[in-house]
Amino acid sequence: MKAEAKTFHSVEIESFLDDYRPADISNFGTWIRVTIGTSGSPAADDFQILVCTPTWLDSYIEGEKDGVAWGRHMLIVSHYDVDPIKRAVERLVSRCSSDDWVTTAKKIARFAQWEFEDYAA
Repeated sequence: MKAEAKTFHSVEIESFLDDYRPADISNFGTWIRVTIGTSGSPAADDFQILVCTPTWLDSYIEGEKDGVAWGRHMLIVSHYDVDPIKRAVERLVSRCSSDDWVTTAKKIARFAQWEFEDYAA
């Protein structure tokens, strides 16, 4: 079962990701929602990834109590460029393909927050 990233968008950015330009491309952070499903099927689940730069991450940590913060579901990039971001996600998704959707989704959830993560069966 081959998985594929179908759509990319951010609930924090009003414009389309392809049109978005942060004020400073080397200092930004935003949550990106990627719909991912199996090839040939319209069905997909939502996964979220915090895409940010080291500069943004430094500023974020400085604002946290005691200067520490946990990190998970992050893609750290040197600067904002939507095409390499999409390619990185697409490569990750293709490596997570398996025999069934739940196994595939759990593999992807190691890197991106799955909408059904921690749901009881």
